[in-house]
Formats: sequence, structure tokens, C-alpha cells
Amino acid sequence: MTRTLTSFTFLLLAGQCAFAAETRLDRNGLTLSLGDKSVEFNLGGRLHMDTVHYESDLDGQLSGSDLRRARLDLTVDMADRLRLRGEYDFASQGKGWKNLWAAFRFNDRLQLRAGQQTVPFSMETIASSNNIALMERSLLGSLAPNMLTGANLEWEGLTSTFTRGYFENSLLQDPGDNLDSGRSLVGRLTHHGGRSRSRWRPRRSGRCHWRARRRVRRRRLPV
Repeated sequence: MTRTLTSFTFLLLAGQCAFAAETRLDRNGLTLSLGDKSVEFNLGGRLHMDTVHYESDLDGQLSGSDLRRARLDLTVDMADRLRLRGEYDFASQGKGWKNLWAAFRFNDRLQLRAGQQTVPFSMETIASSNNIALMERSLLGSLAPNMLTGANLEWEGLTSTFTRGYFENSLLQDPGDNLDSGRSLVGRLTHHGGRSRSRWRPRRSGRCHWRARRRVRRRRLPV
């Protein structure tokens, strides 16, 4: 009787967990939410391919295709405080781990991120490869540090952002690549001018945040 009651309780709890789980598929990938969305799993990726075709009488210009990025990433969010992310690239040019970090959010403004991550140095490297305007990043992006291992403290205000981090070599680094070797301290401060009005709005996850909207004054031109 006790064994039967225990099995029934286990099946009941498993049914409740399965009923509480929610899945959705959108442009961000496949997301699985458990319970009251306190834990979320997101499976995504990206596939970038470059193709070049030449029609010329000159020698040495060969047409062809190349797999630029083939990445698979998994992100886990816990109670809107802790985020874990792992991203692996299967393309031959940059095969290996890319993002591999854990972030803890103290409040809506301040968070600490540790692991291999993008160094907050320039907009060339901070911007995602999915959102860049051109086919590839400029030459300036190859001269700046990209993926390094370390810890970074991030603060975001209404009109300003500030980051400060300590970084060392990246994981599975090429021994012949000396660009990102060594230890470094990186800081970044941004600010946009103009008057702003803030609104306190709740997010879908239940956490609130500040949203700033810039005001622009219009002046009449003389007739």
C-alpha cells in the first residue's frame, strides 16, 4: 500500500511539472519555461555563410563559398538573477568555445559576469554578428581584443553605462596568436546627452526596470 501511494504521488508531481512547463519557438530559438518561469532554458544558434562569385578575365580570382559561423548556444535563466550561457562554434575558421560565462544580477542596474566573454572595448566587437550592417566587421575589429576569460562588472543607468573588467587569455587560444595574450584591465563609459523622461514599467518576467525616452525640442523656422 505504501509503495502504491508513493508511486501515485510521484506520477502526480511529474504530471504537475509537465503541465507547468511551457515551450515557445521564436526568432531567439526554442525556449522552455518551468513552473512560474523562474527557470528558463533557451536553445539557439546562428549559421553564416559567405559566397563569392567572380566573372573576370583576370587570373587568381576564384569563386567559392565558406562557412563563416556555425554556432549552437544554450542559455539558462534562474529567478531573474542568475544566467548561464555556453556557445560553441563548429565552423573551421573559429572552431571552439565562444561565450562560456555565468552572470549574477544584483539589481536592475548592476550585474557581475565571469568566464569567457566579449571584451567591452569597442562597438566593433560588442555588436553581435547577427546585427552588423555590413557583411563583416571592419579591420578595426581585428585589432581590438575579442573573446577573453575574466570578470566584468556592468552598470546601466538612465543615460549612462559603465563597465570595468579584468581579463586574461581566452580558452583554447592559438599559440601563434599574440594579440589577446597576457593580462589586461578594461573600462568603458558611455553617455548620451539630452533630457530624458523615465517610466517605471514591469517586464513580462515580473521584474521592473527604468525606460528612458529622449525629448527633442522643435523650433519654428522664421518665415
